[in-house]
Amino acid sequence: MKRCRVRKTSSGRVCLAERIERYIDAMPPAISGQFGHRQTFFVARALVHGFGLSVNEALPYMRQYNQRCEPPWKESELKYKLASAEDWQPKNGSKRRGYLR
Repeated sequence: MKRCRVRKTSSGRVCLAERIERYIDAMPPAISGQFGHRQTFFVARALVHGFGLSVNEALPYMRQYNQRCEPPWKESELKYKLASAEDWQPKNGSKRRGYLR
């Protein structure tokens, strides 16, 4: 995982990569039988829509998140979740891509 060389910018803000990692770390893990598919899709959606990442940019963060899932997802399943998140559109259109940046 690429980490920021500087944890905070000159303005005192945390860099984007660090913010994404903190967000992912705060998400509950996906657990089989406890709406794990929905939880994983929520994380994928946050990465793609909330942070405005491409599928390729989001994949390393999904892999990081996947380390806490029970059982862990296959790589192909992570890619599918991210692709599905990319196709997802909010019902009311109120949140534009990148709203978590």
